[in-house]
Amino acid sequence: MRRAYDASASLRAPETSEGPPLAEQYGALAWRKSRTKGLRVLLITSRERGLWILPKGWPMPGLSPHRTAAREALEEAGVFGTISAEPCGSYRYAKVLADGQAIACRVTIYPLLVKATLVDWRESKDRRRKWFSLPEAVGAVSEPGLAQFLQDLAQTWAGEGEPDGL
Repeated sequence: MRRAYDASASLRAPETSEGPPLAEQYGALAWRKSRTKGLRVLLITSRERGLWILPKGWPMPGLSPHRTAAREALEEAGVFGTISAEPCGSYRYAKVLADGQAIACRVTIYPLLVKATLVDWRESKDRRRKWFSLPEAVGAVSEPGLAQFLQDLAQTWAGEGEPDGL
């Protein structure tokens, strides 16, 4: 059962000159290193439109932001592992709710080094998942903010070397 969402409950950011307050979400950048393909990141499809996205969700009472991101990765993508308490970035997008209303969201992303992948998981009938190189992931997503986040991450990791753990 999905959690009911109250947009007013997650509005945390103050009004800025850039627009209205942003609703907060937390997401996981699930990643692993393949012996043959190098660094890979996991994308999942959105439920409604089948677009490639990162696992993400609304704040959960009693869970820290990074633990919320890890829970979303498990529920939406069927993966778990070691999640960093430090975010690796964020992006903004417009979330269209079931009633057609769009709200501005900021997604804070936490890197999750994947240790295991489930064959059957909570949302396995609603979503697909696929591993991508960072350049492939940039081309696969349609949200401009997410594409820019992934592009920036690819440049950062190329300059600093691939992550070797958390």
